[in-house]
Amino acid sequence: MFESIETKELNVAHPNDLETGKVRLPGYTPSRRVGFPWGRALLGVGLVYGGLAANNRRIWSDVPPLQNKLSGEVHYYRSRQGVIFYKEAGQAEEGHAPVVFLHGIGAGNYSCEWEANFKAIAAHHKAYAFDLLGFGNSERPNLKYTAEVYIKQLTEFLDNVVGQPAIVIASSLSSSYAVQVAFRRPTLIQKLVLMEPTGIFLSAGESGPNLVGSLSGAVFAFLRLPVIGKAIYSAVTSRPSIKGFMGSQMFYDKSLVTPDRIEQHWLSAHQAGAEYAPPSFLTGLLNAEIGETLSKIEQPVMILWGSDSRITPLTKRQELSKKNPKARVETLPRTLLSINQEQPEEFNRLVLEFLGQPVEDQLQAQADTVGFIQNRPEVAPSISTQLPPFQKEELDYSGVEWTPQRSERGGSRFQLPPFQKEELDYSGVEWTPQRSERGGSRFQLPPFQKEELDYSGVEWTPQRSEKGGSELV
Repeated sequence: MFESIETKELNVAHPNDLETGKVRLPGYTPSRRVGFPWGRALLGVGLVYGGLAANNRRIWSDVPPLQNKLSGEVHYYRSRQGVIFYKEAGQAEEGHAPVVFLHGIGAGNYSCEWEANFKAIAAHHKAYAFDLLGFGNSERPNLKYTAEVYIKQLTEFLDNVVGQPAIVIASSLSSSYAVQVAFRRPTLIQKLVLMEPTGIFLSAGESGPNLVGSLSGAVFAFLRLPVIGKAIYSAVTSRPSIKGFMGSQMFYDKSLVTPDRIEQHWLSAHQAGAEYAPPSFLTGLLNAEIGETLSKIEQPVMILWGSDSRITPLTKRQELSKKNPKARVETLPRTLLSINQEQPEEFNRLVLEFLGQPVEDQLQAQADTVGFIQNRPEVAPSISTQLPPFQKEELDYSGVEWTPQRSERGGSRFQLPPFQKEELDYSGVEWTPQRSERGGSRFQLPPFQKEELDYSGVEWTPQRSEKGGSELV
C-alpha cells in the first residue's frame, strides 16, 4: 500500500523505509544490502594458504643430503632422545683426556662449524663432534625441544660413548648445557672451554635469549603451524637472510662470508625436520641457567670471547668473570661470534695450551690467583637437593620432584619411580608425529636406524595412511 506523500519528502523523511521496502514508490528499486563478503574472504585465505604450501614444496623439494666435512669416522648412536650422528678422530696421547665438541644453537648450526679446529685438536686428543637432536645429520623429530633435552643428550653421550672424563668445548647457548652437566655430573667433565657463552643469568635478572618476550607461548604455537610456520622459517633461513646474519653477527672479516659457507648453512637448515627446533630457541625454551651454576663448578674453565661480538657483548664476559674469578678469560681481537672460524690458528693455540696443562696444576694456579681454596656450595639455584656423594655422581635428578625423608635408621631416602633411577625418558617432551610433505619419515635415517629405534613410553596416535595401513612418523 502506497503512502501519499511527495517523493522528495519521502526520501528525506523515510530513507530507511525506502531501502527496506517498507515504503514503496512506483519505478523505484531499493539498493541491495551488502554484508561482509565471507565467500571472497575464505577464497582469498585459501589461495594464500595454497600459495604458501606450494612455495614450501618448491623450497624443500629435492634438497640434497647434508655432507659433514669434518675429518674422522662417521658413527651413529641411538640415545634415548633419538639417533645421534657424530664424528670420531684421533688417538689420545698419554695423559690427554678425550675432547667433545658441542656446536651452537640456531637454524643451520651443526658440528661442521668446528671444521677449522677438529683436526688440530684430534692430533693430540681423541676427539668427538656430534650433532644435537634436531640439527645436522642427527634425527630431527617433531617434538617440543627444551634445554633439558640437550642436557640429557650430552650427559648420555659422555656416559655411553666417551666413557671417561672428557673435556667439553661448547659454543654460545650450548655452553650452558655443558656447565649444567659439569655441575650435575662432575665426574663426566674434566675441563670446559666456553666460546661466547650465553644462557640464563638469575642474579642479573636475565632469562637468556628470547626474541618474543611474554608472547613466547603464542609465538611458539604459531611458528609450529604446518604451512604458515614453515613459510616463516623458510623466509628467515633463506640464502639472503643467512648472508646478512653472517656478515653482521658472525664474521668481522666479511671476506669469510663465502658462497660455500652460506650454502652449507642453508642445506643444514633445510633438511627434513630442521624447522622443528628453532622455534624453541626463538621463544626461550632452550635457555639453561649458566651464571650461578658457573660459580659452583670446580673444573678448570676457559672462556673465549670476540672483541667486537654483538650478540654476546663484552659486558657478558665481565659478568661471567665475576661469577667464576678462577676462570681463564681470553679475548680475540677483530672477531665477532665465530671466533673459532675467524681466527682458527689462535683459537687452536689457546685451546691446546689450556688442554695440555695438567688439571691439578690449573686448579692450584687458579686457587692461588684468587687467594682461596675451592670450596664451592654443592647446589645450583635451580636444584634444592642435598644428596650423598655417590648419588650426585651417579644419578641425575634434574626435573624430578621429590621430598627427602628421614629413614628410621637415619640418613635420607628418596621416593623416586624405578624407571627414573635407571634411564632417561621423554618426560616434559610434547611429541607430535607428522607426515612430511613428500611422504615418509621426517627423520631421514638409514633403514637400519628406522628399524632399531625404540619409541617405548612415547604417546602416539596411529593414523590411517592414504594407501592403507597405519603409520607412526
